[in-house]
Amino acid sequence: RNVSKYELREKVSIPTDIKQILNYFNRYYNESLQIKDVASTFNFSSEYFSRYFKKYVGISPKKFLMQLRLSKAAELLRNSDYSIDEIIKQTGFLHKNFYVAFKKYYKMTPMKYRNFVEG
Repeated sequence: RNVSKYELREKVSIPTDIKQILNYFNRYYNESLQIKDVASTFNFSSEYFSRYFKKYVGISPKKFLMQLRLSKAAELLRNSDYSIDEIIKQTGFLHKNFYVAFKKYYKMTPMKYRNFVEG
């Protein structure tokens, strides 16, 4: 699954601000984004922002950001020789969260994933 392609719900007209928010996530995913700060950037309260985003994208902004970062990390594992630590830095993860999230999403460790796609 590639969330950077915006898995938007069918037959729903996407508001301009949702498109801008998705572009914002795609541009700044590698920085230490906080959902409350993204909400504030687009003049939403945190609570409303999460509901509004989920209505159009189908998942919470926090989950979207996590999946986007995981997708970018997997891409780097497939297409680069960067160390895992470097990939963690480049994708905006906290070190401790990366391994748990990666294994949960891809059902294998980052090194196994890299070896699997190279094999």
